[in-house]
Amino acid sequence: MFFFLIFNLLLKGEILNYKLYWLGMEAGFLNLSFEMEGEAYKIEMKSQTTGIAKKFYSMESFALSYVRASDFQTIFYKKNIKEKKKTTEEITIFFPEENLYYFKGFNRFDFFSTDTLSILYFLRIKKDVKDPLKVYEKGKFYEVFIKEENDFIFSFKGKSYVTKRFKITR
Repeated sequence: MFFFLIFNLLLKGEILNYKLYWLGMEAGFLNLSFEMEGEAYKIEMKSQTTGIAKKFYSMESFALSYVRASDFQTIFYKKNIKEKKKTTEEITIFFPEENLYYFKGFNRFDFFSTDTLSILYFLRIKKDVKDPLKVYEKGKFYEVFIKEENDFIFSFKGKSYVTKRFKITR
């Protein structure tokens, strides 16, 4: 419970804006926002290519995740990606009490899970993560293993990624 109290105090209303670079040139932006809505946290991500990069590779993406404030279990996940003339949309609704989620039909799950957007916030300050985490993406759950205490080295879909644990200050 202490974790979620700290999480609420430090991140509520947070907006992070990033500039994306490719070959030394500004190529786009990525915005993340976090806020409380009722009994859930709402996490949004928007990104888009800009400038010259947009002429070579036009892309816009939007993701929205709602997680329960009590335990950070994903309850709703939506992702839209527009690349050139192709648009894809993914919507998943979770019913944790019934161990069900809806993505192209009802499916069962019986473990704590998060999605590819909310895991960024979950790993950011959670200290006692138990391996493996189950991360949801496109109707499937993937195992994520945490390799080090301060630097997370995790494997997802056969690729390895490194991220730092952030220390949040005001």
